Amino acid sequence: MEYKPIYWILLACLFTACQSSNNSILNPRDLNGVIQKNADGLLPSGLHFSWTVDRNLQGSYQILVARSEDLLKNDIGDIWDSERRFGPDSAIGISDNGLLGVSKVWWKIRLWTTDGIPGDFSKVHAINLPESQAPINITLIGGTLINEMENNGYLESAIGRLFPNNDIIFRNIGWPADDVFGQQDHSLALLRILDPGNLPQQKKGLVRKF
Repeated sequence: MEYKPIYWILLACLFTACQSSNNSILNPRDLNGVIQKNADGLLPSGLHFSWTVDRNLQGSYQILVARSEDLLKNDIGDIWDSERRFGPDSAIGISDNGLLGVSKVWWKIRLWTTDGIPGDFSKVHAINLPESQAPINITLIGGTLINEMENNGYLESAIGRLFPNNDIIFRNIGWPADDVFGQQDHSLALLRILDPGNLPQQKKGLVRKF
């Protein structure tokens, strides 16, 4: 009878060891957070997260993204909270306007086993967002349609909103009766012969910056 307390101590140690083992198994490895780019290399407001874990053990996961490390330490994802997502996925991408004007974000992840046992949150990781990069030049060429686009900036504004983290310069060199290959109206060819002094000057183009 006097040895019963020892058995209880051993049982408690065994339970603690199992709990610790579960948590260590659930720790994701190779955590990686990067900025998403489209096929043209432009930078939209998006992030991509990936990690490595035994797919036979992961039943669900949660990712928190915040604009300050202190918020994340308090388990607050003010930019994005994936909430608990079920499945063995080990990568996910987000596109969120909450990244506008943010130069750095912090994120962390935690996993649950297929039996619903939660693991601890990972260490906090930071992602630096580019504040500026080399400007992207876009030239609009064509005939009357392109030329008349000088009167508004609808297309330029739409593209600028899609890629807020990029410096984009638009140049409109459309000319009435031009085609998309820069060939002018055939009547100008006759004008070169009959009255070359009245040929229109080369267009410098309207420039808009976003």
